[in-house]
Amino acid sequence: MITFFTTLLRLFLQAFRSKRNTLTENALLKKENEILARKMGKQKVHFNRYDKLFFVVLNRAADIKHQLRLVKPETLLHWSRTLIKRFWTFEHRPSKRGRKPVEADVKNLNLSMKNDNLLWGVKQIQGELLKLDISLSTKTIRKSFSPTDGEGRYGGH
Repeated sequence: MITFFTTLLRLFLQAFRSKRNTLTENALLKKENEILARKMGKQKVHFNRYDKLFFVVLNRAADIKHQLRLVKPETLLHWSRTLIKRFWTFEHRPSKRGRKPVEADVKNLNLSMKNDNLLWGVKQIQGELLKLDISLSTKTIRKSFSPTDGEGRYGGH
């Protein structure tokens, strides 16, 4: 009898809930179902970083930490803190930009072609390299001929 009245009370209160709360709860339940479907056949529920991010963002938008069934509220707050900490302590790693450097043996091949065939220009050397399935631009070939000791064009005064 008591369960009947509690069910009836829930239905009555459901009519007065805001649409935002209903949408939030639906999104939460869908995500929990998705996680539980992934769990099938495993003993422990595994949350990937996108699941954690979803729960943290949803908690920021609408306070859901007490509606969660798979995670304790403390765990959700821990995820939120670590996410904020990682965002603000992000270290910029030097990225490898630009093209890969030309290998030393290709540079040596360029120099030997230039020294062996003094009348050849950059275009002719580029054509011969293409026959060997080595693709380099004319500018790269021209740069491989210049000195690399940092003295520059006029010998470095």
